[in-house]
Amino acid sequence: MPQSTSPFLTEGTLDVGVRDTYVSNLLLQVGQVKTGVRLESAHVRVLEGMDGAVIGEHDVVASGFVEAGGFGLAMVTALEPAEGAALRERLASSSATATMKVVVEVSVKGAPAGGGVPSTTPVFRFPITVCKGCLVSFASGNDPAIPQRNCAGLLPESERLPCYPGQDEVVPCQLCPDREVCRPSP
Repeated sequence: MPQSTSPFLTEGTLDVGVRDTYVSNLLLQVGQVKTGVRLESAHVRVLEGMDGAVIGEHDVVASGFVEAGGFGLAMVTALEPAEGAALRERLASSSATATMKVVVEVSVKGAPAGGGVPSTTPVFRFPITVCKGCLVSFASGNDPAIPQRNCAGLLPESERLPCYPGQDEVVPCQLCPDREVCRPSP
């Protein structure tokens, strides 16, 4: 059950070498509505840095429900595939360890469950560090019988896997063999 003490991130990380989208779960609270709020949509703007140029802007479906007087979660696609691809292109000509900061501005729209006028939240700003290859780990994939770094080892059954490979958590190289950053160079 969502509550004010739920764990949260103050900043995200997106590895565009592995993933083209960023999914955000926003904790929302409803005040003066007796029936709760059905979430309908979100408006998202992606800025380069804190006050930089607009990289992209889109509207998406936001799913969720916020109990009257309580909290709820809104699942929002904060970076869409086209925006992720544009960020990957910007990092393509940079060094292998290059990163950039973007800020996602999100406002969520919802309507009272009992009927009434929809309302929109204030804008929420969320910084995301964008990189190419920074979240890929070769630790569980490295086969010691091969002299150079590799991803030839099988993924151990005990390996903890991220919910969204390439977003906020390290991803074993075995989960993304189709991506260049997951194939070590000789």
